[in-house]
Amino acid sequence: MPKQVLQQACLEEAALRQLLGYTLALAKIKAYADDASNPVPEAGDYAAIGVTGIGGSGQPDVAALNTALADGDIQSGQVPTAAAVQTLINAYTAITAAADGTADGDTHPTQVQ
Repeated sequence: MPKQVLQQACLEEAALRQLLGYTLALAKIKAYADDASNPVPEAGDYAAIGVTGIGGSGQPDVAALNTALADGDIQSGQVPTAAAVQTLINAYTAITAAADGTADGDTHPTQVQ
């Protein structure tokens, strides 16, 4: 088998593995949003869907995000995509920054957040 064919097959397999990881992770996050008795999303699940802003200074950690997802006001329909999960992370960050009890000029969360 030519080297180029093997390289192409390896690239296709890697892409399929990444897509599967993304799909499974997003499904896990959505299932948890619908019912907190489902498996709890882990840091790797959030990483697999490519979201950022988790665990750093002034950012929510995985446990905080999972608490937000477990709230009855959030359902899978509100986090149908990685972009929607990112919006949730950004909103959580904005709200907690504004509610830190310090008058330090934080940007106020938007009504949507």
